[in-house]
Order: sequence, then C-alpha cells, then structure tokens
Amino acid sequence: MPEPAALAAEFVRWEIATAVAGALLGINPFDEPNVQQAKDATRALLDQYKTTHALPAPAPDRTRDDVRLTLTRAARTMLGKRDPEAMLSLLHHGDCLALLAYLGPDEALARSLGRFREAVRDRTRAATMFGYGPRYLHSTGQLHKGGPNTRCLRADLGGAGR
Repeated sequence: MPEPAALAAEFVRWEIATAVAGALLGINPFDEPNVQQAKDATRALLDQYKTTHALPAPAPDRTRDDVRLTLTRAARTMLGKRDPEAMLSLLHHGDCLALLAYLGPDEALARSLGRFREAVRDRTRAATMFGYGPRYLHSTGQLHKGGPNTRCLRADLGGAGR
C-alpha cells in the first residue's frame, strides 16, 4: 500500500464488491443467521464440560484405518438403511458435499480429499468443499446454515481417538 489510507480504501472497495456480488446472487452476505442460537448451544456445551469434563460425541457411522466418519442427521435420514458409502448416490446436480476433517492439517490428506472432491464433482455435478474443522465455521459456516434451497450433505472426518 502506498500509504495507510490506501488500506482503508481497499476495505471499502471489497465491502462494496461483496454487497454487489450478494445482490447479483440474491443473498445478503452480511446476514449472520443463527448467531445467537450458536452462542447458546456453545454456552450449554461449555457448561456441560465444566460439570462432566467431557463433551458429547455422536457414535461414528463408520470407523476405518483410525478415521471416524460421522454423517449429519439429514444424511442418515436420506440414507435410510444403506451404508455411509451410498451417500454419494444421493448427490445430484445443484446439491453439495462438504467434507470436514477434525484432524490436524495434513498435505497428503488434503491431496487425497482434493482428488476425491473433484471426482465427486465431475460425476455428480454437485458442488464440493473441504475444510479442517472446527475453524471452517468462521469462514464457511454460513454455507451450512443458509444459502440456496439445495441439499448439502456433510461428512465429518475425525481421528478414532477423538
């Protein structure tokens, strides 16, 4: 930046660009749905942790090679009695698949999941995303709460010891 005021000008430029892009997409990019609900749920979990020194964790839908696969309630409902691997058969054009790894960053894992995402995208024409949790919530969490009225299947990956 040539001078400190130029940095402020860039902030204004990108806020305007965000507002224009949101208008073109028909969304409010500054809306933060469910913020109070998320704060209340977090407070309840922290209060529970203070008492029990443990956080609730759902049973994994599949454990393989020390990795736990946990599906959302919606994904389990859509799957019915089918195995978690059948989740990909539920994806159609316009849907999305979110892979959330509750693991430390790992280059090999990121490459493998990147190839997997591309294959799913190419085969199903569904949008795909990958992120390391829980920090993904700050940058992409709104994708899971709002957005267009399409299905987004989410698969959480975590170490079996978690």
